[in-house]
Amino acid sequence: MSRPARAIPIVVLSAALLAPLPPATAEPPTPVDPTPEVLAAGEACQFAISVTSTGKVGGIDLPNNPRFFAIAPSPGLKLTVTNLDEPANTVEVNATGAFRYVALAGGGTVIRASGHNLLYALPGIGATALATTGPVTITISADGEPTAIDVSRARVRDLCAELS
Repeated sequence: MSRPARAIPIVVLSAALLAPLPPATAEPPTPVDPTPEVLAAGEACQFAISVTSTGKVGGIDLPNNPRFFAIAPSPGLKLTVTNLDEPANTVEVNATGAFRYVALAGGGTVIRASGHNLLYALPGIGATALATTGPVTITISADGEPTAIDVSRARVRDLCAELS
């Protein structure tokens, strides 16, 4: 994407973005790595979880778009989230949403997520393990750190609660 890679730390929020974004503007989405991502207790939930993904992700630069500089779609993406302390506790999540990246004047980025997404592993801004449907806004500082999340207009499922 045309913005520096440090402006995209939100990759940890959604398995839709677990794979690096392709550099070309018109390449089709590619299959995700099916290797489970393991998060220790406290990184998302109070217990360790794994996130396994199937489907595809992509990244599209939009250099002439006045509203977004890039979009990251995730067609057919499904995620399986498992409580590693109690492996029978598993949830499957549809994560076929898209992230739109908006440049801020001060060098930061706003990510506008739409559709179905999984936002996780940023408890400092309230994204523990949340399955969301609808509009979500995530603010990233100029130094690449997530600073805020707004899920007020989205339907939200707390997967940590469901998996406990």
